[in-house]
Amino acid sequence: MILCLCEGLSERAIENAARDGATTVRAVARTTRAGTHCGSCVCDVRRVLQRMREAGSSEGPTGK
Repeated sequence: MILCLCEGLSERAIENAARDGATTVRAVARTTRAGTHCGSCVCDVRRVLQRMREAGSSEGPTGK
């Protein structure tokens, strides 16, 4: 699913950025530019990061 319409970024792209070490919305923005234009995706980016943190707390950073 596309999360950032301005940059054409999918949820997977945000997950990949998080796996590569972007742990905040600002860090994701620096690496992917998500949330740097209209900002409508910021809540979705935050949700993806939270979900990955929760999965990582019990299963490791990649959820495996």
